[in-house]
Amino acid sequence: MNATTRHIDAGKPEAMAPDTCDPLHLDAASVLAMLRRATDAVNAGDREALAREMTGQGEPFTWDGSERVCGASSVASLVVDHRVLVPSSELQFSPSRIVFEDEHAWAVINWAWSVSAGEAICKLACEDRSWRIAAIDPMGDRVRHPEPDFDPRSAIDELRGVVSFLALIECSLQADAEPTRRSGDVDHGAGRAARGLAARVDCAAMPVAVCAHSRRALALTEDQGHATITLELRRASDEWRVAAVARTSTWELDMRTRNAADAECPHTEA
Repeated sequence: MNATTRHIDAGKPEAMAPDTCDPLHLDAASVLAMLRRATDAVNAGDREALAREMTGQGEPFTWDGSERVCGASSVASLVVDHRVLVPSSELQFSPSRIVFEDEHAWAVINWAWSVSAGEAICKLACEDRSWRIAAIDPMGDRVRHPEPDFDPRSAIDELRGVVSFLALIECSLQADAEPTRRSGDVDHGAGRAARGLAARVDCAAMPVAVCAHSRRALALTEDQGHATITLELRRASDEWRVAAVARTSTWELDMRTRNAADAECPHTEA
């Protein structure tokens, strides 16, 4: 069973699982942990550690300008060599955004330092339920110039929709936190139980995992009290809505809302 099928099965309304069992949550956590190890290796200048996070099925690749560089050792060396040109105290990595597709996944990592910024895109492969890097586009150039074995455009489109929605509910949460709420304000499924999140969570900056086929997404972060906060989003009629908000690692929900569109969400076979 591939990742997409697991995400679809877990997303059925009658099979709402705890976060520790939800395959989408498990895959997202696995990818985020792997990417954290990879970025730590880059910052430490550890070529061997970075190479260990790359796929053993096929040959990992990246680009040096327009030239393709292949092989885990060569890819790791190129990435680390570019990193050492940047003052270590200045490079910042933004939370990763992940999209799961049928046979692989995509991860987008924004990076910035004082004089430059960019968007790195990684193509990921799943090997024995562990995710590994199959390719790295360090500047995100393949969004504009895709190649047959590296075309992230549909994944980027999926992410834009989710990230835009998170920015929208961030505004709604902040409005809900005000002493008086204006009549006509839109409640995007967050409800009264989610109002307290506004002071603790930057929704637009949360790491995101999207499965387009199951029409589900998760946004995860830690609040100031270091409790895991997870927003589960579901898409119906081409619109994203908050389906659940959890503030514990055991998925004891502070709030769960469902509407008819959620119940009718299709579950196509991968």
